[in-house]
Amino acid sequence: MSVIKFPNNRNFYIDQADRFIKENNRALELENLLRAYELGKDFNINYRIVYSYYRSDQFEKALSFLNDYEDDYFKLYETQKLYFNILIACDQFEEADELLRTKLVENPDIDKLKRELDTAIDMALKDKGLEPDKLLKDLYNIGSLEQENQLFVCSMAGLIPLEKLEPVSQSVLNNPYVSHFIKTPLLCSLIEAGSTKIFNYSIVDQTYKIKINELTNFEADPFREDIYRLLDEILDDRPADKIMTQDEITYHLSILYPLYHQFIQDKVEWINYYIDYYLNIKRPNVKNKEMYNWFQLLIREDIQ
Repeated sequence: MSVIKFPNNRNFYIDQADRFIKENNRALELENLLRAYELGKDFNINYRIVYSYYRSDQFEKALSFLNDYEDDYFKLYETQKLYFNILIACDQFEEADELLRTKLVENPDIDKLKRELDTAIDMALKDKGLEPDKLLKDLYNIGSLEQENQLFVCSMAGLIPLEKLEPVSQSVLNNPYVSHFIKTPLLCSLIEAGSTKIFNYSIVDQTYKIKINELTNFEADPFREDIYRLLDEILDDRPADKIMTQDEITYHLSILYPLYHQFIQDKVEWINYYIDYYLNIKRPNVKNKEMYNWFQLLIREDIQ
């Protein structure tokens, strides 16, 4: 039985793709572009593949290929817009908004792109029943919601206009029926929206003043990343234990946010508390009793 071998000449497939596009045969054009791409990648072929997938409503595939040459898509206004439109089509609205604020600030169509993003978000919210007014109402009544719904509403709070989000946030942040780890995404929404307000924030019968524009987003906080780095070094030879311990630390940091900088004066000692408690590996004795008391509160779930 003879085997038919495909040509291994990249230019052959490019020529075939050019022929099929003239014949308006999009499927065979894409097939030949993909074969050419396998034999040698470059941005021009990547762009044609991405555009072909985008045109055929295969947005996730388009985004997957686009990531091979992401930086190149910022060099031309038209490819910037394609990237932006693909993100919207994939419902990646936060990523699209970040592009507008960073990579696309000089694009001459930026005002139009902003309107397109707002329209896409509004349509997605209506489809999912997540209109800003409903989210705002839920925030005002957050104490009556189940914990899962509280977390969802606070996670979506960034969809509410800042001028409406700020007034309700103070009551949510000090609501005793809302756990502290649920308040963290609300604080992050205020940060991302550019709030400059100062809020009173109570934890374990102590009240602190926090200025939103002086905070770092929980997910991007170098303090938290430094704890992870130290944990990697300490448990380098125990990857499974490291993952479990990091999960516990992350949960507790989300409870203490945004004040953990004040409570954790020694990161290594803080990590040692977890290693001793969860892994039963004896570490150096407690030196900072105040910090250890915070750890005990978290372990006993006296603070959530």
